[in-house]
Amino acid sequence: MVLRVENSPICARPQTLCETIKNMDLESLLPYPPADATPVAQLINGFLGFPDDSFSQKLE
Repeated sequence: MVLRVENSPICARPQTLCETIKNMDLESLLPYPPADATPVAQLINGFLGFPDDSFSQKLE
């Protein structure tokens, strides 16, 4: 799990997630800007051997 806090990521492993969430300052969280996930989905699909257009067809 990664959250952006004042431009610094906070990382936690499953073993430390509960403690990390308890200790984090929620007021310092900043949202990630909106982005187009299509290039990432196409890269993953290509890696998995799916056709290039399989992601875009599902969105239509």
